[in-house]
Amino acid sequence: MLATIALSLTLASLAPTGGPVEVSGGFGRGITIASTENGDDSFAVTARLRLQLRGAVTVDDDDEGNAALRPEFLVRRARIALSGHVLAHRFEWKLQLGMSQNDVEADLPIIIRDANVTWNATPTLGVRVGQMKVPFDRQRLTSSSAMQFADRSRVVNELNLDRDIGVVLVSMPFHEQLNLQAGLFGGDGRNRPTPKAGLLWSARVQWTPLGAFDDLEEGDLQRSADPKVAFAVAGAFNKGSTRTGSTHGDVLNKDGSQGAIDYAHATADMLFKWQGWSLLVQGMTRQAVDDGGAPDPVARSGAGVLTQGGVVVVDGLELVGRLALLVPLQVDAVADNAPDLVREWEGTVGANLCLAGHDLKLQLDGGLVGTDRERPDLVARSQLQLFF
Repeated sequence: MLATIALSLTLASLAPTGGPVEVSGGFGRGITIASTENGDDSFAVTARLRLQLRGAVTVDDDDEGNAALRPEFLVRRARIALSGHVLAHRFEWKLQLGMSQNDVEADLPIIIRDANVTWNATPTLGVRVGQMKVPFDRQRLTSSSAMQFADRSRVVNELNLDRDIGVVLVSMPFHEQLNLQAGLFGGDGRNRPTPKAGLLWSARVQWTPLGAFDDLEEGDLQRSADPKVAFAVAGAFNKGSTRTGSTHGDVLNKDGSQGAIDYAHATADMLFKWQGWSLLVQGMTRQAVDDGGAPDPVARSGAGVLTQGGVVVVDGLELVGRLALLVPLQVDAVADNAPDLVREWEGTVGANLCLAGHDLKLQLDGGLVGTDRERPDLVARSQLQLFF
């Protein structure tokens, strides 16, 4: 077991009232500075660091049709996460910075990923404002730190709604068995100014009939004694998006020749966990419904489905598998799809060695990724995660 440290310090300058604070920390928990005056827990600040170090190899065809071996080594993610609360949890805040090349957009390399404040108006009602994940599909809402594979499915990478700036109403009535989220966003992604005005509406409803649980953590590393299940549906409409992927992807031409796309989104998912077994099933779609009459519009309309599961064979060792299929959709008289959006499938298996849950784990996975146009690629990855 990794050691956990706990320190008690009197740092009058850090407390809002000049009273004592406590500094505590430990592996997997980061470092927290919290008020201890009169036991009121009036404020706290937590800092955490996460690294994902990856080695991968792809076997595909070169320009002459011969098999080629392409190795890759990279820092997949390097993030600093700050969070806390003030006024006895009435207001909570989060700031997450991503510093690897894959954490920023190529044409706008801003490192801010999350920057939001939540007002907990009542125990079951809250309002969140700022930059955050759009409440839509489960696998995108699940942190990349808590996944069963080194990355999300290609279906989700293509059809998800990425982070955006806006406001979300969150309600959890009926003993938190029902989770309702409704949001209004700018619609063009992370902190991106745009000359075209448009809005993204989204709503997500989740039901956990057997009681609330940590549904945004893949796998069942704790080997739940009782079964856990969650069902969810979500929908969204993005009016006048300037991105080919709604909230992500290429930026449409500013001269108006590619227009501004209206997208309709829908998804449904189910998550089950029990005694080390887990199963995730998710379907989603994105459809361009209006291109604004532009002379050369470009869109990315498609649908996809994925299923993945795992089993903890012994404490700390999980075996996993995933199947996924992505299919382009094309509606007459609406913007043509980008030519690189093709029918694509994947089949992957893997093993996770979890030395301290998701906070310290080594992930190994490999499988085939194919399209209708060429022979499938063989992809193998290894990834080490440290989340302090």
